[in-house]
Amino acid sequence: MNLFRTKVFSNLTKAVRYCKKNGPKEAFYASLEAFSKNRNQSYKLEIISEEEQQKQRNHKFLYPKTFSILIPAYETKPEHLKALLDSLRDQTYGSFQAIIADAGNTNQVEQVVKHYLECLPEDLKEKFIYKKLDANLGISGNTNQALQYATGDYIGLLDHDDMLSVNALFEMQSAIEDKMKQNIETLLLYSDEDKCNEDGTSFYDPHVKDKFNLDLFLSNNYVCHFTVMKAEILKELQLRTDFDGAQDYDLILRFSNRLFQEELANLQIDPESMRLSEPVQDIFNNKITHVSKILYHWRCHSNSTAENPASKMYAYEAGKRAIEDFLKQRNVVAKVVYMKHLGFYKIYYYGELFSQRTEIGLLGGRIIKNNRIYAGAMDEKGNVLYAGLHKRFSGDMHKAVLYQNVEAVDINCMVIREELMPLYQKYFGRELCFFQEEDGLKPVCTKQEIHQELLSKSIAFCKEVRSLGYLILWDPDWEMEL
Repeated sequence: MNLFRTKVFSNLTKAVRYCKKNGPKEAFYASLEAFSKNRNQSYKLEIISEEEQQKQRNHKFLYPKTFSILIPAYETKPEHLKALLDSLRDQTYGSFQAIIADAGNTNQVEQVVKHYLECLPEDLKEKFIYKKLDANLGISGNTNQALQYATGDYIGLLDHDDMLSVNALFEMQSAIEDKMKQNIETLLLYSDEDKCNEDGTSFYDPHVKDKFNLDLFLSNNYVCHFTVMKAEILKELQLRTDFDGAQDYDLILRFSNRLFQEELANLQIDPESMRLSEPVQDIFNNKITHVSKILYHWRCHSNSTAENPASKMYAYEAGKRAIEDFLKQRNVVAKVVYMKHLGFYKIYYYGELFSQRTEIGLLGGRIIKNNRIYAGAMDEKGNVLYAGLHKRFSGDMHKAVLYQNVEAVDINCMVIREELMPLYQKYFGRELCFFQEEDGLKPVCTKQEIHQELLSKSIAFCKEVRSLGYLILWDPDWEMEL
């Protein structure tokens, strides 16, 4: 089946499932948005030239690291496993080991690996380690078994039927070295990704990701593939079998909590300067690196969550429990619920948000005009995020309907932490009036037309709030109509 027919069939199947789950009205808007996206989407995988590949192979790093790639395998199709092995063999950065942990009931995987290695020269052959497991312990347990044999500085996670781009490890090594030159030790790295059809000949749906955004990540595991973590941390945390299906999500959430415990353990607000004791986003930016290149190809077939999200509902249930555990570890009292799209979550905080999450300085909503997003969340230059998007649409990767940290929000639809009220007075020179709702305090929105002076003040105010170390949270469910 060619790519066009595959995508048409896939989209129709997803539309039927969505309609059953959310009703015909929601399905209509979802299908309308999907149609407009597909009509405008054009993507061609960029493959680096042979000349560039050779240049990367010859490059000498000042701080070379070794990567251990963990591959839990279970009755993998021979052609898929061979493609995975090819993608490792061809890496332009060669300091790695690949550990294949075979939990299958047959010798299928073993035979493929054995025959594959027979054709490799000795220097490549020694990079591949095959281990037959005594029992199938699930994806987390099997990965932990592979972890026992890892000797690298960093550990990467690779599904048994996916593929890496030829420059994947080179780009990870480059990013690690760039930070080391600044005396910063990167603990977690992740790349962009795309999808490929079952035979690995066509590539589509590129996912170009954001830098690490805590509240966006609490809404959805957008980090996903290709993920690389400092070896000693992964060996300490390991994967938890109770979260199979969302084991990577759980791992990174626990890693994030580890950062809070170690770096932000004494997170406090200075009453005079209004400053947080540690700038939260700086901690994440220093320890977590987004490598903005497509380095991972997620193979789609009928049993994969990439192609059929409903095939692994247990994975989304595990994801929900992983978020709940994250919140519990931080003593945050909240409820996690599923959103309309599988794999996406919404957190409802009980009580006052700012008292539960010290790192949040402002909460903003979105402003709607003529059924489209008019204002609300902005970048630091004042460009409105998702401007012009129909209010019933969810945007790319559904980000327009997800909690997320942003650089600025509009004063006309904003709640401010009490400690920051003196700063508000400095910029706007007037008191905010509040009214009480069940989920906390809300400001009385002025509903005035936004003019440039007020917009400029909003951007400057938010910039200073971030400079004091706070995160700004955007809640697209909080809506104001002009």
